[in-house]
Amino acid sequence: MAAAITALMTGRAYRQSAEIAAAMGPYERYAENREPHNAVMRKHRGASHLIDGSLAGEELLEAAQRAWDDAVELGERHGYRNAQATVLAPTGTISFLMDCDTTGVEPDFSLIKFKELVGGGKMTIVNQTVPLALRTLGYPDETVAQIEAHINQEATIVGAPGLGPSTCRCSTSRSASAPSRTWGTSR
Repeated sequence: MAAAITALMTGRAYRQSAEIAAAMGPYERYAENREPHNAVMRKHRGASHLIDGSLAGEELLEAAQRAWDDAVELGERHGYRNAQATVLAPTGTISFLMDCDTTGVEPDFSLIKFKELVGGGKMTIVNQTVPLALRTLGYPDETVAQIEAHINQEATIVGAPGLGPSTCRCSTSRSASAPSRTWGTSR
C-alpha cells in the first residue's frame, strides 16, 4: 500500500510540474537533461505498473498508474518545471544537517548505528535517546558523557563506566563471561 500511495503522490507532483512547465516553461537546463530526465520518469511510470494490486487496492493502484501516465505524457510535451518534485526526507547525509537521529524512514531502535561514508571510512552514531534517558534516570552529565563515549567506542553499553546495574539489564552473548560486542547495534 505504501508503494501505491507514494507512486500516486509522486506521479501527481510530476504531473503538476509538467502542467506548470506548460505555462511557465521547464526548469533551467531541462533541454540538456531532457532525455535522462524523461527516461527516469518513464522508469517511475513502469514501476507503478509493477506494484502488487492485491496489497494496494485496485482503485488506489489505478489512480497511481494514471497519475504517472499523465505525468509522462505531459512531461514529454512540455518538460517539467521541477528537476526533483518529491523526496522522503530526511534520508542519507541530509538527515545530519537536519539534526535527525536516523538516516532514513525507519525508526531508531539501536543504541548505535554505523554510516559508511562516500569518500571511505565509517561514522559511528549513538542513539540520542540514550543520553536523554540517562539524564531522565538522574545520571549526572559527566557520567552520561562517559557512557556515551563508551557506547561510541565499544559499540555496546555493556561495561560502560558509571552505569548502575539496575539501569541496564543487558543481555549478553551465549557465553556469560563474554558480553556481546554488538548488543544494541544496527549495521
